Amino acid sequence: MLVDDRSRLAEIPLFAGVDPLVVGEIANLFSVRDYAAGSEIVRHLEDDTDVYFVLAGRVKVRIYSCQGRIVAFRQIECGEIFGEYAALDGTPRSASVEAEIDTRVAVLSAADFNAIVAGHSSIAQALIQQLVKQIRDLTVRYSELSTLAVNGRIEAELLRIARHDGQTVQAEPNKILIKTPPTQYELANRVSTHREAISRHLSHLSRIGLIRRTRHALVIEDMQRLQEMVQRSGAD
Repeated sequence: MLVDDRSRLAEIPLFAGVDPLVVGEIANLFSVRDYAAGSEIVRHLEDDTDVYFVLAGRVKVRIYSCQGRIVAFRQIECGEIFGEYAALDGTPRSASVEAEIDTRVAVLSAADFNAIVAGHSSIAQALIQQLVKQIRDLTVRYSELSTLAVNGRIEAELLRIARHDGQTVQAEPNKILIKTPPTQYELANRVSTHREAISRHLSHLSRIGLIRRTRHALVIEDMQRLQEMVQRSGAD
């Protein structure tokens, strides 16, 4: 593992409470792999149990149905990990993971991962907190799919993206810039609808002044208004 890769590994939140010398020793257990955008890293139902730490880039988690329909779960950013489910319980992969952009990962065997978790209480606690957050996020998404109409789900996803990836515009806390918004196709997969429904509702939100689309970015003009719309959708 190169020096830069070791530095990136040390910055991963899972290792935040670990002595840097210990992290250096742990780094010797990893191998590093590069994946081009669009490459499959993990395949749904495979028996592989390695754990992956994202050093650079971004990946997406999804399942393909027999009919080719895509169910999109989440994005995993630089500094996050994936593959830990199979390492912890030894069962096949619960979903596929693909590189959304060019991505570098550090790879750890299940045996080494479990030994590290068992030997460092701070890592175990951080892992538990991470897994709980994923459960909470999936609970929210399941609730939205069960209770919101398509337009409400689109608005809820835009709100989630703005909170996670957005940046304040010109010191205006109520206006958020999303520099790399998902494509309409990707957004449709996330909220279980089709691209035409996404296009129609985004055009509507543009007409009422809630969002502004540019060639490479998306601006949420009024975060408070968007949040209120999502809340009203949930109350209907």
